[in-house]
Amino acid sequence: MNKTFITVAINGSRVSKEMNPSVPVTIDEIVSDIVACFHAGASIAHVHTRHPLTHQQQIDKAAFLQIKEKVSKQCNILLNFSTSGEFNDIEGLSVIGSFDGFQQKRVSVLDAKPDIATVDLGTINFGDKIFLNPTSFHQKLITSMLEHSVKPELEIFNVGDIELAKRLISEYNLQSPPLFQFALGVTGGTPASVEDLVYLKSKLPSNAIWSAFGIGKNHLVILYATMAMGGHIRVGLEDNIYYKRGELTTNVELVQRAARIIREFNNEVAAVADVKQMLELNSKTEHDDVLCL
Repeated sequence: MNKTFITVAINGSRVSKEMNPSVPVTIDEIVSDIVACFHAGASIAHVHTRHPLTHQQQIDKAAFLQIKEKVSKQCNILLNFSTSGEFNDIEGLSVIGSFDGFQQKRVSVLDAKPDIATVDLGTINFGDKIFLNPTSFHQKLITSMLEHSVKPELEIFNVGDIELAKRLISEYNLQSPPLFQFALGVTGGTPASVEDLVYLKSKLPSNAIWSAFGIGKNHLVILYATMAMGGHIRVGLEDNIYYKRGELTTNVELVQRAARIIREFNNEVAAVADVKQMLELNSKTEHDDVLCL
């Protein structure tokens, strides 16, 4: 039986409690949601940190360390920390990141030694902001990932990002298999359509492990297409705050639905040990024998 893993993207950088009260923003809320999603079937948790007062996106190494410590005491879910930048206004431009070529604050996330961390490849118009990802940042980030034994998750917003990813894989001899994440439906990126997903998937290296998600109303379209094409699943309030039209949801509900769909496809929901084997991860925690309930 094929095994499909679920990544839960619990909070992101832009969704707020005003949009959905269930969005976790404090450290304790984030930890509680991660553990609950683990028991619902998620094997990877993708995490952003927020400012404790404003709840805005904030790169906070200390918060990442606390989240890792608190989660690891309760379950062995794999932690995927975001290295996307903070929001800044620079000379009239609203940007994600900074004009520092090495984006050192973003790289500092790796000091928390997550299992996985994101590598955003292209500089794009990201909604009303400019998402800055210079190649000098990639070099610094990948070098640090190798030093800390962190698995890169290569974020794909456009087809050109795949070619940048292939170059990084080759230049840095990244461990096989490479892990790709298709982020579809962002303004300035690739639309969340089945046709575009099929095309992007055709450009991947033959040994790639891949996952995909669609933003908002296209969430289920991409979820079902990904299952049919043999990919893995990402769900969560970062990408979609509704269960169906007009009905707000929670991270746990989205994971539960993904697990049900995987089983209805006659696949098995992958446990953490399965994902470690797929991705050739060697980390071990005191909770490695804990099973999803």
